[in-house]
Amino acid sequence: MVITGRSLTGLLVVTVAAVLLGSWLLWNRETPEAKVKAVIREMAACVNKPAGMKTSTELLKMRAFSGLFTDPCRLELSHTIVNGDYSPTQMGANLARFFSMLNQARGEVEDLVVEIHSPDQAEAEFTGILRGEDRSGRSFEERRELRTRLVCGEDGVWRVSSVVVRGVLER
Repeated sequence: MVITGRSLTGLLVVTVAAVLLGSWLLWNRETPEAKVKAVIREMAACVNKPAGMKTSTELLKMRAFSGLFTDPCRLELSHTIVNGDYSPTQMGANLARFFSMLNQARGEVEDLVVEIHSPDQAEAEFTGILRGEDRSGRSFEERRELRTRLVCGEDGVWRVSSVVVRGVLER
């Protein structure tokens, strides 16, 4: 077999393309930790309610929010009457009640730490911050230390199976 300049150039181009593609796939592969972080950030994003948000947007957020939870999902929010097990549909309804009490809200996540316990079990601890304005026009800011447990279903999607308030943070 005789290697010509043209075939050598073609072989070099194919080799470089394969290395670049492999590198790109390696760097852009989503790890389980990245997927769990995305779920937590999406949960915070669903809580966002800009002033004057339309009902259709609320319904879309409720649907997206519902999809982030297992059936059932356990809530332990300190000493409140909302502690218990909820279906994803009930979680969406909880978000609708939340929206009805506020003119606007903004959810944020800080200090997010994820621990993957097995291919389908994870835990995320973070500070949840909620800022906004209630229906009477009073501004508020609440900070909570939260621990969530997540499971990865057969569909490969991570969902929250429990939310526990670990503590209230004072500013």
